[in-house]
Amino acid sequence: HYSFAIANDDCHDSRNTRKIARRATFIQTPSAGYKDLWHILTKVGCFYCMRIPDYGAGDWDVKREANRHLPFIEKVDVSGDTIDLVLSAPALVLEARGAFRERPSREEADNILKQEFDSAHIRYVLPSDEPYVRFTAYFGDGAILYTNAFARYDASKQDNPFCPSHLEAHS
Repeated sequence: HYSFAIANDDCHDSRNTRKIARRATFIQTPSAGYKDLWHILTKVGCFYCMRIPDYGAGDWDVKREANRHLPFIEKVDVSGDTIDLVLSAPALVLEARGAFRERPSREEADNILKQEFDSAHIRYVLPSDEPYVRFTAYFGDGAILYTNAFARYDASKQDNPFCPSHLEAHS
């Protein structure tokens, strides 16, 4: 498994609530030990990332309490080309995004393949000409949840689905 959906804070002032505890990677692992973390990130793929609002705007008690109630992924089911993603709470917008296409700017590089509104569930069938799909959930309070990409590629020919030769083949 390749790990492209990794998020963290690069905070240099832990007193600044606008910059601390704002980006995180949530990993389903039996321990915080290196071997377990490495195994999940490189072999299993049970993780997701979030952008977290500055709950409490400086009130650490509010921030801690709100962070305890963040939405999360309840279930991911992959069966053939079909991916089902179920969240713990409805998102305002839940998107399936695909591979790079010719666009006028880099900001528009991801192709929105499907959207669900006010939903905690999305089902997407990956077409044979689409190399990957990743999901992004936008919540009303500003939280954003990102999955790693679910990809189809020949690992004997390339390290990941994003190498240049693969992108050129699908442009």
